Amino acid sequence: PFKPTDPTKIRMVNHGTAVRDRQLEKKIKALQYADERFTLDFILLPAEPDYIDTLKALAERLVPGRVTFHPPLPRSQILARVAEYDLGIYIMAPVSYNDHMALPNRFFDFIAAGLAVCVGPSPAMKEIVEQYGVGIATPTFEEQDIGEALNRLTADDIDHMKWASRAAVKHLNADTENQKWVALYRDLLGD
Repeated sequence: PFKPTDPTKIRMVNHGTAVRDRQLEKKIKALQYADERFTLDFILLPAEPDYIDTLKALAERLVPGRVTFHPPLPRSQILARVAEYDLGIYIMAPVSYNDHMALPNRFFDFIAAGLAVCVGPSPAMKEIVEQYGVGIATPTFEEQDIGEALNRLTADDIDHMKWASRAAVKHLNADTENQKWVALYRDLLGD
């Protein structure tokens, strides 16, 4: 069911694998520039367990009480858990072409769960965010710009984006994408 966003406590989430290349600390550092109403929860697979400890220490030092770390979940439980939040955040500076053009599963998980999304200026994600109105793309990957972009959001803005995600999921799903592959193979190989 749809849960209206509490304007005094906007709950953000990020899930995935805890590896240094993904620069998860950027999200924690961005909270320094975001209003107190924003909190962030991580649901991380411990690929580099010492990295999670580093992130916890950073969060406690920079934004005490605003970042929570949860144990990993089986893939089958991710969408239900993520749906408890208001906004999914996925910002990863492009250290490679693959990162630059990324369309990660978690981005679509956020949309499938009916969340608003916040992404960096990664072209492929930004295009979808703007086309479907499901969230915001920050102007840069800098922490201050991320925090300031979040600050401009109202609870009503986030709720509109959440409704847009619910509509977008009718187009952004495996069934729709698989039909494109089937059509392509039929064109190439015939029936």
